[in-house]
Amino acid sequence: MMSIILSKNKGFPLTHEELDQNLEELDTKVKHLEQMSLPGEGIKEITQEGDEIIFESTFGRRLGRVRLPMPLFHHMGLWKGHTSYVYGSLVTWENKVYFCHTSHVSESIFNELMWSLLLYVPEPERAEPSGVNSAPQPFPSLPLYHKDTLPEPAMGRLCLMTESTGLFMLMGCGDKWHTVQKVA
Repeated sequence: MMSIILSKNKGFPLTHEELDQNLEELDTKVKHLEQMSLPGEGIKEITQEGDEIIFESTFGRRLGRVRLPMPLFHHMGLWKGHTSYVYGSLVTWENKVYFCHTSHVSESIFNELMWSLLLYVPEPERAEPSGVNSAPQPFPSLPLYHKDTLPEPAMGRLCLMTESTGLFMLMGCGDKWHTVQKVA
């Protein structure tokens, strides 16, 4: 049997291959436990709540909780051509937030094959005043910040924020930011 790889022992984030190996190792060990017939208390149920796996015993006791590893995001702001992107890079492009799933150096044109769409903010319907034939105004994309670089929370201001636990849509309420939704 292999041992579980911990990022704290390794000194930097785990690769997705290492995360998969950890999950496979956990699955092997759980299957082994399920096949053993132990007298007395055993594992009755394994459930998931958010990013944690919970083990409950046959006696109804909670045996433990294990936090699942989360991929780290790399805030990159607006997408730019001729830029190096790694797995986990987050960019905004045309009112959308993308997650880089293939490390690459971008070309001059955005290539959606290298990215996974995380969030789309549609343009609002614009009613034209009667008798006026005006061109539609561009809809600004949501700005993307790392937790440590958030600006002052102006009332009603929307933004996206990345941190180690995920991607969040926030709304400014004058004195602080409030989480509207966890996006990823």
